[in-house]
Formats: sequence, structure tokens, C-alpha cells
Amino acid sequence: MDISKLVNFGVLTSFKDVFKENEDASFYLDSDFNYIDALLLSLMSFDEKEKDNVWMWSKMFFLSNVEALHHINNTKPFNRRGRLIAWKFLLANFNLSQNDNFDFDTRFLKIYKTLLAVNDRKNDSLNVEHEFINGFIFNYRDNYLSQCYRASLIFLEKIDHNVAERFYNSFGITLKDYCKVLHCVIVYYKNNFTMKCVPKVIVSNVFLDINKVCNFYHIDKAILDKVMDVISFDVEDGVAFSKENIQDDYAFSLFRDKPFIKMYDGCYLPVDGKLVEDLMFNNLFYKIKDLYCDGDVAFLNHFGEVFESYIQGITISEAMNSIINKYIVIPEFSYKYKKNILKSPDILIYNEKEKSLIVIEIKSSKYLGGVIESNNNIESIDASLEKIAIKPWEQAVKSLGRLREVKASEYVNDAEKVIFVAVSMNDFPMLWNKFEIKGEEGVNLTNAFFSMGMEAYENLVELLSLDVGFSLYQILIAYNGVKDKMSMKTYLARLKKKNMRNANPFREKVKYSTINTFF
Repeated sequence: MDISKLVNFGVLTSFKDVFKENEDASFYLDSDFNYIDALLLSLMSFDEKEKDNVWMWSKMFFLSNVEALHHINNTKPFNRRGRLIAWKFLLANFNLSQNDNFDFDTRFLKIYKTLLAVNDRKNDSLNVEHEFINGFIFNYRDNYLSQCYRASLIFLEKIDHNVAERFYNSFGITLKDYCKVLHCVIVYYKNNFTMKCVPKVIVSNVFLDINKVCNFYHIDKAILDKVMDVISFDVEDGVAFSKENIQDDYAFSLFRDKPFIKMYDGCYLPVDGKLVEDLMFNNLFYKIKDLYCDGDVAFLNHFGEVFESYIQGITISEAMNSIINKYIVIPEFSYKYKKNILKSPDILIYNEKEKSLIVIEIKSSKYLGGVIESNNNIESIDASLEKIAIKPWEQAVKSLGRLREVKASEYVNDAEKVIFVAVSMNDFPMLWNKFEIKGEEGVNLTNAFFSMGMEAYENLVELLSLDVGFSLYQILIAYNGVKDKMSMKTYLARLKKKNMRNANPFREKVKYSTINTFF
């Protein structure tokens, strides 16, 4: 892997290269932190654009230091995992009684130094391949409105009422109220919680009063309080968790499940913007899954069916918008093979013009927890690849062969070129090592196989909706030319941006579904 070719990749700013031997980096990891420090770190962590503001601030601060400025210009001040690690040091050394007068540059510089000190911490146990993969996973941020759309269709419309009932019995709020209130809270923070909101003197205004959400969106305060109880932890719990896990750079379970810190009544600080947005769908899946006993596969089987239905639904509806390329979308169907009744792949997409066939297998699978809870567990990566890519590919290939053998579909037998796509809940954005898929007589078939998470697939579907001049087959095959440089999601997002037009049926559907569901 030549990392110099990668897009969205950079080197982190080093404490040692900025401050030389003048200061000890470890001092900033063990010093006392207070509410103001937590506020500043929270502001840096909510919107990824704040990284640019921190970078610009550091350039101005070190304007007269030519050597430090050169290093800053060619590096990035922090990444998401570094911020989460900084949160643990901050909470582990949190001083409830400390209340220094607020001086922006002094407190900002302290948090900046803390983040750079985190960058310089050594980890001798890491595996390079695993660390590379984790770097992309931790910096991946799912589209928030897409999560709202999924939550609306999957958890609020298609999910079995028994699931919703179990959720209510456990948390005392309905799924509908949880999603609605959560969305209002997130929108409120997006509109009000930025670096631009930081006053130089009066800090209290920045500690947002969450109760204002009730008045603005006409929400019952009792329901708001219940939702915030589900998604927040108090300072004491944060201190205990951080002290216990201070040496584990991959232990963030408390932050993932409850990404808000309750500073005092009505005032909450987000730990991380991505984790807050993930509450709408990605984390909600786990909240519901955890309501079932280990080994209880009823929910997982049901969710798998609903997830498959969602992917099929958006594929069929957006393929209808394509005029330049005429597609025939065939959802899963049953057919007779010898003495057995078998099922076809989950989706077949046939293009009559170019006689191409896209064979899609859908799995409501995710990479294993061991992937993001360690940086030296290649077994978890291999097992995850097997689950979200290799087995679905094998299933699709075998199924296509049987379909052709019994001539169950004219489109399958007429197809002159075929590619296979595995769609799962999430996927590895990038892999360190290349792998090959070989067919008969050693023919390399790797370029005919693709895997992607649901957001990348939603981007692919959006290209269907935009009716760009390229066919789906051409779009996917072209990715082979850039897959060493960028993820599938980045590639599709860039292609979408280049072909954007005024009418975007899928994105409009996502936007209006969110408005209609939550307001």
C-alpha cells in the first residue's frame, strides 16, 4: 500500500516538533482540567470543520515561529480517535472545584497542547495493517440525514411492533418520541454549538440550555429528560470510566453509547459529533439489539429481513428515474433447482442496452467489535471480511450459476458481463493488503467483485436517481482504477458531486421524509 497516493490522508501535528524540548508533553495529559477545558474540547469535537478553525488558530499563534509554522502547515492538529483519547485524559483529571477565569487563548492553547501530546504517545503493540484500517474507520462519518431516513423507514415503519414495545418498556419512551426528540436536539446543537459561538468573556451562554429545545420544537420536557438520560452520562461516571480505561486507546464504549456529558441540570456537552449523529440509526440498532438476550436470534433475523427490504426498496424506486440507462430490477424470487426450491440473489439489476448484470447480496452484518476495540487483532479483520464480503460473494456466484443452469431468468442468461456486489450495514473503507479472486484456470476476477456499506450503496442509488450518463456497471468498474487511492464512498460521493443537477429525487425524498417524520 502506497499511502502517499491516498486522498483524505495526512500526518498529525507533533508536540515535539512544535514545542521542541521547551516543554514536557506528558504534563498536559496529567494536569487538572475544568469545565472550560471540557467546553473547548467539545466544540473542537462536534463538527469536523472545527479542525480547520483550530489549524488556522495555530497558524496565527505561531506566526513568528517559522520552524513550527512550517510543521503546522503540513500536518493536521488531530483526528477523531485522538480527540476521544484526549477526552479520557481530561475526565480522568477533571477538577470539579477548579473554576479559572476564562481566557480564550490560554485555555485554547492548553487543549491544543493536550491534543498534540496525545498525537506523540507511542504504541509499541500496534499492527500496521490493523492501525491503517482503524484510521479510516474512526474518521468515517455517516451522513446524518441518511441515518434519519433509515431510522424512519426501518425502525419507525417496517420494524415489528413487538420491538417498539420492548423499547418502550425498557426506556419509558416510544421509538417515535426518541427519534423525534433526538433529531431536535441534534439540529439545535448544529445550529448553536460552534466555535463562532464562543464569547471571550461570558462563557455561560455557550453551555447550552437544552430546555430551550422544548420551547422551540414544542417538546414535552419529561420526554426530553428521558431521552437525555438514555444518551448522556454524568461527570462522575465519566471520571470513573476514563480512569479505568486510560491506558486502552480503543476503549470508548461509554462515549459511543452515551455521547453527551451532563455538566449540570439542563446543560450537556457532546463528546463527539459523529457519535451523537450515530444515535439516530447506527447506535439505535445496538440499543435495540441489547434488549434481547444473547443467543436470541429473533430480532436479528427480523432486522435482516427489514434491512434487505429497505435496500431493495430504494433500488427499485430510484431505478425508475433512469431514462438514459434502462434497468430491470429483479428482487429475490424462488425457483426450482433439481428437487429443491431455492432463492435467487437479493437483487439483480439488468441493463438491456449493454447486456450487463449486477448481482447483489444484502447482509445486515457489521464488522466485529474486535476491529475497533484493538489495533492488533488481524483475526477479527479476517473474520469480518468473511462475513461482510467473501461469503456473500460466494453465495451470489453459486446462485447465479444455478439460475443459469435452469434458465430461471432470461436476463441472467442473456447477460454478457456480470459483477457481484455485497452490501452490508458497514464495511472497511480501505484495506492495507490487496487480495485476489481467481476463477477457472487462474483467471483474475477481482475487478468484478465489490463490497460496500449501506451509505456507499445509498450514494450509488443516488447516482441512479440523478440518471448520470454512465451505467451502474461502468461506474463500479471504473472504481477499480482508483481503489488504491480512496474508499468506495469517497469515489461515489465525488462522482455524484461532478454530476449534480438541480433535481435530485433521492436526496429530496430523504430530506422530506425527515421533515415529515420528525416535525
